[in-house]
Amino acid sequence: MEKKLRIIAAVVVIGLIMVGCDESASNGNGNGNGYDNGHTPIEMVRVEGGTFELGRELGGHASGDTTPVSTVTLTGFYMGKFLVTQGEWYDVMGNRPSFFTGTNIWGGGTAPETFDRRDLPVERVSWYDAIVFANRLSELRGLTPAYEMQTAANTSEWSTDPATWGALPMSNNARWNNVRVITGSTGYRLPTEAQWEFAAKGGNEGETYTFSGSNDADEVAWHNGNSGGRTRPVGTLAPNGLGIYDMSGNVWEWVWDWWGSYTSEAKTDPTGASSGTDRVLRSGCWNVAGVNSRSVNRQTALPDNRFTYIGFRLVRP
Repeated sequence: MEKKLRIIAAVVVIGLIMVGCDESASNGNGNGNGYDNGHTPIEMVRVEGGTFELGRELGGHASGDTTPVSTVTLTGFYMGKFLVTQGEWYDVMGNRPSFFTGTNIWGGGTAPETFDRRDLPVERVSWYDAIVFANRLSELRGLTPAYEMQTAANTSEWSTDPATWGALPMSNNARWNNVRVITGSTGYRLPTEAQWEFAAKGGNEGETYTFSGSNDADEVAWHNGNSGGRTRPVGTLAPNGLGIYDMSGNVWEWVWDWWGSYTSEAKTDPTGASSGTDRVLRSGCWNVAGVNSRSVNRQTALPDNRFTYIGFRLVRP
């Protein structure tokens, strides 16, 4: 029922070639060594634990459940109030991978309104990029990094230090796909798909909206009908009941889970399929229809993909 992003991805890749953009190139002059300039608050919102129906579509614009629907119970967590921004990315990673500068629009030309690029969501970052960012930020904040991986030099050695992981993959990479979460770690990480949907639906606030915070996509989501062909500064539309912004639209969001079919049994703190080829995306984005911003909508991408419509947000235990 849910359509993958293969066609969209192909169109965007062709478009980037046409406008002379390299998906993996840096637009900045940073050194990429992970120096924090002190401008990375990563505001978090507490999402209290609770039980909900994963895949159950709500609200007046629902177009169908994502089946099979299952009962999921989650432990409480903190979720990023906003998408990770270009400014936050630069402060930690020292480079600017994103296509949108605050003055340009997709397809060329000058934007009618100028934005500070620091406030735009970071995009053109892969799933692999996101886990590196999470561990580096955790180290800078004095938290226990969540992710560990086999090192590039010795696959029998595991490390939380991204400097030991080797070069970021430009294609699907088996060793990087073996990354695992350290039990009891306190650091930043990508949300699981269940955490993402629970928060998008307002957690325990009892919201019954199709989109995250509204039954009207225009109130909460930047999509192809209102974005003007570009990403928009985070937090400029209405939040949901938890005070979280842009969980519908602006950019698709990487989550932890491998893509896999849902299962019907009740679950506690699920982390998705044990393996796969694609990782799950949630949210909708600036270049697709508003209906794709429904809180239950699922899409996928290869973990090495770097596109102008994919970003992420972080969670913490």
